[in-house]
Amino acid sequence: MAYVNSWKDETGSNSITVSGVTAGNTLLLMAVSDSGSSSVSAWPSGFTDIGQVTSTVDGGRLHAAIKESAGGSEGALSITASGTVYIMCAEFSGRDTASIYAFTTNLKESSTSTGSPRTIDSDSLTPSNGDTDIVALVMLDDGGNNVTTTMSTTAGTTGSWTTHQQFSNSNFRQGAVASCTQASAGAFTARATCTWTGANGGQGLILVGLKSASSGTTTFLMGQICV
Repeated sequence: MAYVNSWKDETGSNSITVSGVTAGNTLLLMAVSDSGSSSVSAWPSGFTDIGQVTSTVDGGRLHAAIKESAGGSEGALSITASGTVYIMCAEFSGRDTASIYAFTTNLKESSTSTGSPRTIDSDSLTPSNGDTDIVALVMLDDGGNNVTTTMSTTAGTTGSWTTHQQFSNSNFRQGAVASCTQASAGAFTARATCTWTGANGGQGLILVGLKSASSGTTTFLMGQICV
């Protein structure tokens, strides 16, 4: 059990509508702004901020939050921000909502200005348990409207990466959400690659490790025979 569904909104309304969320599943929310001055000051009810990355190249900012256990009635989710943000939300099942993180959330920013293709690497990360969902939230601050984002594992072993949603617009708010599953815990390094037609742009990456609900305590059942 892992990735379930995802949604995106790039209308500039600072809100996103999700539907059919299952109670107890985990939601990750990301917001991309064109300027570091456009800060998220409040997330929807039940979401907790997990960090942000600001590009030192051009000020693009990637924000992220989590709702460890969804109520199941989520619909319109509004974000309070000082500027316009584009939003994605992804749903995952079978996660340990009492102790969600398999590793410390990894926040990375590319401090050099380069053109397409542009890459950014995570640190070397080691999940605490097997069956970890590794989720990548990616930001590219460029106005090209044909952006493609892919993830790969450059060291260690994980399952195959899938890009679930991505922005591609002319408003300098590009982003993507991707994930893979690591069956057995071990050190790995991941890379986000963005390709586009356009000028140089800043890049950011947030990696989140969602622990499996089945990776914790093993329960033994004991019976008694009477004769």
